[in-house]
Amino acid sequence: MAEIVLCCGKVCSGKSTYARRLEAERGFLLLSADEWMLRLNGEIADREEFADKLSRCKALIADLALDLLARGIDVVLDSGFWTREERTEARALFAKAGHRVSLLHFALPDERQRANLATRNGGPAGFHYAFDEATVLQLNRLFEAPDEDEGALSPAEHSESLGRTSGQGAG
Repeated sequence: MAEIVLCCGKVCSGKSTYARRLEAERGFLLLSADEWMLRLNGEIADREEFADKLSRCKALIADLALDLLARGIDVVLDSGFWTREERTEARALFAKAGHRVSLLHFALPDERQRANLATRNGGPAGFHYAFDEATVLQLNRLFEAPDEDEGALSPAEHSESLGRTSGQGAG
């Protein structure tokens, strides 16, 4: 049975870093909504246009993830999963298809988020959005952290579980 990891967290919380580590060290295939959006659309200023294109992009990513999982390939989705509704729908979709679903919550203090933002904005250009601190604060208000009943793991807990299942599932 293949595993899909859903990376949930605010901007600059470590989701992409962890997802790249799963890809490099464990053989997961990384699918990043930011990368797809930037490659396909570039920067989009209009919020409605952005939301529409992001929704379409996430649907394509979900379809591809289902196909990869059916082939036994583990997948990590770096997509934010900012709302409970989005997390619930994604978990149901992948679980219904018979795959192991892990929801990871990348919780971090605001100070660490600001430090990560400074590092990201000061680093080389990549397939991520550059934000100023005011925009990040505005985006933070939109994020719905997972409740306890969602069973989200921390990245450390997920890493530990991979150690316990070594040799299984890494596609």
